[in-house]
Amino acid sequence: MKEHALLERTVVVKAFRKSKGTIADGRKGNTGKKGVIYGTDAEGKRVELAVCRGATFRDLSRKLFETGLVPRHVTIKSKGETRF
Repeated sequence: MKEHALLERTVVVKAFRKSKGTIADGRKGNTGKKGVIYGTDAEGKRVELAVCRGATFRDLSRKLFETGLVPRHVTIKSKGETRF
């Protein structure tokens, strides 16, 4: 089995509302996903590298891989943090 280098990056996936308000205000209850890619600097602090949004997790994961900051061999969790 091939071992991959540790990149010290974290992907955080969260749900977000596309609009604020109630259904009476015209919101249809739509939600989406927001993914943030963090890197680690020399001091060990998180540095935001990229932010992507998608209607579904599948859409979001495609956009995260297209940034080039997440290798294809990494499996991204649909909720929470993924470290690689």
